[in-house]
Amino acid sequence: MHSPISRRSALVSTAGLASAAFLTSATQGSARGAAPTARPVDLFLNLGQSNAGGDNAAKLTAAYKQFLTPLPQVRFVSANSAALTWSTLKPTKIGFGEAAVHHLYTTRPAYSSGARTIALFKYSVGSTSTAQWKSTHMKAAVKHLNAAIAKLLADPTVSSVRVLDMVWIQGEQDVIDGDAYRYGSRFRGLHNMVRAGVPEAKKMHATVVHLNPTWSRYTSSPERKRETALFNKEVTTLGKGSIINDLWSPNPAHRGDGTHYSADSFARGGVALAKIWAKQHAL
Repeated sequence: MHSPISRRSALVSTAGLASAAFLTSATQGSARGAAPTARPVDLFLNLGQSNAGGDNAAKLTAAYKQFLTPLPQVRFVSANSAALTWSTLKPTKIGFGEAAVHHLYTTRPAYSSGARTIALFKYSVGSTSTAQWKSTHMKAAVKHLNAAIAKLLADPTVSSVRVLDMVWIQGEQDVIDGDAYRYGSRFRGLHNMVRAGVPEAKKMHATVVHLNPTWSRYTSSPERKRETALFNKEVTTLGKGSIINDLWSPNPAHRGDGTHYSADSFARGGVALAKIWAKQHAL
């Protein structure tokens, strides 16, 4: 098992990993010309199907405009792009993860003081089931996550990385497929894939988002309603553990499809998620 420090030693020598892009404001608090201060990074994951991608942040109403404020101290990467380049958080899309790390940074002294830094890794694949994630997508996510952490650890302003939590936004496809009754065991398997495949995620927790009972046109049939109720029961059962939490968040539809969360709902849910993460990890 590699510790974050030993892993860093192994990775820093790998050609091409060091990136000056991280230095945007990570030198905050350092004297001019002095070596940048290395700080620990708390990394959170935002994974799932299409709702994990978020919504257009420009749709946020006045009550949630604070989430449009760029946070140069918060690192962000989307694994849906091939580059896997860490950048600063400039929300053009708003999802549970973006809103949660934004809220944590602006409300938790450990981050706003600069004692620690915070980062978000995001990966989404639309119309996918837990079975597909087990066979293909989670393996890809773990590969991308390891590469992204390697880039972080090659940065001289980063002293260590710990993956604290994963918000999982998926389940519609399992309901459509009639597979909701196996959701709990399948999700535990996916959670364990990340914990086993990423050295910095050995103690990672997870937060699973419930489906609103009226989430889609598919719930118009008695069968779909039963599947949705069964899914939410499975998530509630998962949430009774100390490692996996559950998150209820109302989801008015957008784009007229009755399926996806609205920008404001992502913002509200993200604040609720931040509070779960803060309590779970004593942030």
